[in-house]
Order: sequence, then structure tokens, then C-alpha cells
Amino acid sequence: MHTLNYFEGNSSSTTRKVKSLPTLIWILGLAVLLILAACAPATLNRPIDLKGKIIRVGGEVYAPMFLSNNGTYSGFDVDVLTAICNLINCKLRYQQLPFDNLLSGVIAGKINLAISGITITNQREKTVDFTKPYLILNPGTPEEDRLGFALASGSDLRSALNTGLDLIRSNGTYDAIYRKWFPSQ
Repeated sequence: MHTLNYFEGNSSSTTRKVKSLPTLIWILGLAVLLILAACAPATLNRPIDLKGKIIRVGGEVYAPMFLSNNGTYSGFDVDVLTAICNLINCKLRYQQLPFDNLLSGVIAGKINLAISGITITNQREKTVDFTKPYLILNPGTPEEDRLGFALASGSDLRSALNTGLDLIRSNGTYDAIYRKWFPSQ
């Protein structure tokens, strides 16, 4: 058995016995790993890292989903997307388009994503993909509307956005955004 004096002084109260030197090395190594993990960049903790990819987003002004004020965009959809992109490391570039041009813009590749409270319908799903519904209006009624972000069919962004949406729902961010834009609900 090794005796290791790891405090100053030689009194018996400051001397500790260690069963083996490899155990001490293992404990110190674990401590170093924990410190390194705590100091690691945030990108290591991302479930998906889009490495700062720019996502071109088209929307029509439709309160409270998408609002424009001299080139500054806000709204429920904008806040949800911003929260998702903060988690999956992407950048958003918005442009205002008429609603009738949103899905055709996605299909033509002029934008990567269409927003503005777009209802997911069977007809629309024939031409574009949608994220999971990010908002359900009139749930459980015949007038139920499931709103989703529209993407080109087969877009690799769909999985990343869905993962981000799940994360902001689980960490409380989605609820805070919802209360901000729909305070009386």
C-alpha cells in the first residue's frame, strides 16, 4: 500500500492512504475530463450542428406569425425559428413574399423555407414537405388546422428543424414564445 502525503504538514490527520497509485491517476483523469467537458464549446452539445448554414426564409406579413417593420422581422414563426436555429446552429435570412408565391418559391429553390401560418394539407403535401406541426389551431374540432414550415421535398433541413422543434418544446422555450404571442390563451 502506498502512503501519499497530499496536505501540508506531517501529522497523521493530514496523511491519507491510497490503495494504489493507478486509482489516484484514474480519479485525477476523471476530474480533468469533467473540467474539459464543462469548458467545451457549445457546439459539442448540439444534437445537430448545421455549422452556421444560412436558411432563406420567405413569409407574407400575417399577424402574429410574421411581421415586418422596415426590414426587421418578428412574430411567432420568427421567434420559433430563431429558437430552433440557436440550438442547431443556423442563420436565418428573411424575405417578404406574397402568400401565393411561398410554396412555389420553395419548389423552385428561391427560398429554403416558407412560413406565415401555413396549414398542412394533403394537397400541399403532394408538392412540398412540412416540418412537424409547430402549432395546432382548434384542436380536436372539425376546423382543426395543423401549421407547419414548408420545405422542398426531400430537404435535409426537415430532420434538423424537427429535432430543434422537439428540443424547444421540451426545454420550455416554445411555451414562453407561445405565451408572448398568445397571452390570453
